[in-house]
Amino acid sequence: MYNVFEELLAQGKVETTRLNSLRVKLHVPCQWTCNFCHMEGNPSSQPIRNDMQFSGALVRFRDCFGFTEVHFTGGEPSIHPEITQFIAKAKSLGFKVKMTTNGQSKHSRYFECIWSGLDELNMSVHTLDPAELGKIMSPPKDAAWGKKAIEKQVGLIEALNGKVRLKINTCIGETEQPAIALADFVRRRDISWRLMNVLEIPEISYASLARACQTLGATPVRASVIRGSSSCSIDMRCEDGFAFKLKLIQPHFLEGMCANCELRAYGGCYEFAYGPRLEMERGMLMVRNCVHRDGPPFSLPIHAYFSHPIAQQLGEEL
Repeated sequence: MYNVFEELLAQGKVETTRLNSLRVKLHVPCQWTCNFCHMEGNPSSQPIRNDMQFSGALVRFRDCFGFTEVHFTGGEPSIHPEITQFIAKAKSLGFKVKMTTNGQSKHSRYFECIWSGLDELNMSVHTLDPAELGKIMSPPKDAAWGKKAIEKQVGLIEALNGKVRLKINTCIGETEQPAIALADFVRRRDISWRLMNVLEIPEISYASLARACQTLGATPVRASVIRGSSSCSIDMRCEDGFAFKLKLIQPHFLEGMCANCELRAYGGCYEFAYGPRLEMERGMLMVRNCVHRDGPPFSLPIHAYFSHPIAQQLGEEL
């Protein structure tokens, strides 16, 4: 897919925006165990507390970097007992609030989040095939489990469509078939759709994405690069006007973190410097800068982060 990006760049069809979103990993628990989930880089973090330290961290990111969005992740953020308070707090500080979910909580929980100020809900829908969804889990689940899980997602989409900005995220790994089957589902409901690669198998995943676009008859229209992040995307459009996005990961490094990294040296880094994530570790609020490695400078206490070269370089890029 990078060749498509390069062609759009040569045609002057690449727009550059800036990183403006802080990801907040509220906790680890989740009803699902997707085998490709990187858990924001830490499968053992502690639940974040909705306290003054958390509020102060949001203010620092807002004032130092001009961040305007807070994106709650996990684990599954909708099952955090204080999710509505977190949303309300971020909203009161002037942030646009997003949340990623698997769509397995009760409808009432999501409406509570909307009433608390949630602006956008990103739902992870990877397949409509119950057996395939079960295989994605680790350990695998059966098709009966998959059928119930997909029914919950479809029911929630029907309940929320038009009530909140809704986006479906679909990770594509070794095969493009789940994306092709999902296209009509998304098209009929006029929902934003984004296809994403699986980090650990980039070449295989990107090849599947390319085949999906070819089968759907979608051609690239323009691309977007996020300055200060490894995230970029390509807008695709079909002849009938149906449009969706491909999320890509571009090589982006922060030298204060990446300069002497072994993963970078032998090509084992797949997400690069994506952007800062808040998490709780050992009773301390931490800023995670890398999903692949632990300890400083890959993860830093909030009180040490803003004076570190990583933060200084990020500020210069923004």
